[in-house]
Parts: sequence; structure tokens; C-alpha cells
Amino acid sequence: MRSGNDSKEVEFMKIILLKNVEKLGKAGEIKNVADGFALNFLLPKKMAEAATTERIEKLRNKEIKKSREREKGTKDNNELLARLNGLKLEIKAKASDSGKLFAGLSAEDIAKELKTQKNIDIAAKRIRLEKHIKEVGEHGVEIDVEN
Repeated sequence: MRSGNDSKEVEFMKIILLKNVEKLGKAGEIKNVADGFALNFLLPKKMAEAATTERIEKLRNKEIKKSREREKGTKDNNELLARLNGLKLEIKAKASDSGKLFAGLSAEDIAKELKTQKNIDIAAKRIRLEKHIKEVGEHGVEIDVEN
């Protein structure tokens, strides 16, 4: 029989979360958790792995690589933005005498012409048009350079 003064010292284990765990952290974070929680719940359910020196180093390298990719993406987006800012694109299309286009110009048409005329490759889904362009004249177009 145990006396009331017996106390168990809780041992902790360093883990790397593989999935987001409510009230604990997000995937990729390193946490200290009670051994029992890690061994009986997190590890068997593949929600975490033991944080060995090798795994921590691998995680750090992965974070550095992601950071570099984000920086490169930001640089590429800034270069694209500089090329697009104030750009004028002339698209020839058949129109009536009153200036109505026989076929409206879509985001796909604009993307194709950007590639053909300016060698700028942009997915049509990044070109924002409220509706197809259906009249001759100048029209402003927004392009999402973040995605």
C-alpha cells in the first residue's frame, strides 16, 4: 500500500509534431511533453515523432529551405510586379461599327496575349476580370502576383 506522500516525478520527452494538435502546437514545432502522453498517444497515432538530434537538424534544414523559397518567391513576385505595372497590351479582336466585340475577351485571352506579346507567363486564374471585356477601348485589369 502507498502512502499519501509518495509522488511520481513526471518525465518529459522532446517531440516534433507531425500534425497540428489542439492545445499543443502546429506541425513542425518541437515540444516537451509528458512521456506517457508521447508514448501512449502522440507517437502511436503518428501525430509526433521523437525529437532526435538528427530529426531536429533535418527539420531546421527544411525550415531554412522553405525560408529561401519564400524569399525567392517574393523576389520573383516583385520582378513580375515591376514588369506588369503600367503595362499596356493591345489585343486585336473583331468588333461591330458601334465598338461592341463579337466575342468578349476573357482572362484566358489576356493570359495568352501576355505570353505571346510580352513573354510573361501568367495563369488565367490570376487575372481578375469582373466580366469579359465586350467593348473596344482601354480596360484596367488586376493580376494577382502573390499566388
